[in-house]
Amino acid sequence: MFQNKLFNFALIIIISIAMLGVVAIVGFQYIGKSSEAAAKPKVVSTEELAKSQFVVDKITTNLSGSSLIQIGISLQADSTKTVEELGFLKVQAKDTINQILHSTTHVDIQNDKGYQQIRDRIKEGINKHLQKGKVVDVYITEIVVQ
Repeated sequence: MFQNKLFNFALIIIISIAMLGVVAIVGFQYIGKSSEAAAKPKVVSTEELAKSQFVVDKITTNLSGSSLIQIGISLQADSTKTVEELGFLKVQAKDTINQILHSTTHVDIQNDKGYQQIRDRIKEGINKHLQKGKVVDVYITEIVVQ
């Protein structure tokens, strides 16, 4: 092309750097768009939420101390497959809830912080039994402490 080898070499380097810059800009734009799409929360319909809930039968048991509790719990699962799995593990789920309640006093339930801790402990305890999915939230639908 040109007679001067140094000029040819410099031209090739400049063109290579320019092409790398274009590729880098396009790549960052593509990665930025995919991370923005991942950052948007998925809107879930109420029907999907209802299908991914598992209702545990009402439980009546002793608390730590001399108190008695009657509690209704609904577990919000991450998918309908997890709800099926919870159906198979219903006995383990109830046992886990009973163990947690037996180690809880009526004082623990009286404030919001303790109430939330019980919900978190139930979620963590049941998630230990699950192989495929997970429980994302625990709802206490009814509670009576005597």
